[in-house]
Amino acid sequence: ASKRFAIVPEDSSAARMQSDRPFAGRAPAIDPQWRTLPHRLGGNGIPLLDGCAAWLECRLVQNHPAGDHEIFVGEVEAAAVGQGDPLILWDRAFWTLH
Repeated sequence: ASKRFAIVPEDSSAARMQSDRPFAGRAPAIDPQWRTLPHRLGGNGIPLLDGCAAWLECRLVQNHPAGDHEIFVGEVEAAAVGQGDPLILWDRAFWTLH
């Protein structure tokens, strides 16, 4: 298993605020080969979604059990800024910072 992951805040443009976004629900049904999602590979080989507000490529440093979840702590190895404001999914609804 990979010890690297990416954090990709989505752009909050109206087109991205659709409820059918591939990662917006529980247990997303995505193409495991990434054929249907526009993306590029980051410096560490992790897929990075196109059109995001930013990209953070991380190396897993620690993971901690937290009830029925796990908390992953990563060290940022690379970062880039996209365009737009971040889109936040909280309590099953989309929010922006403004």
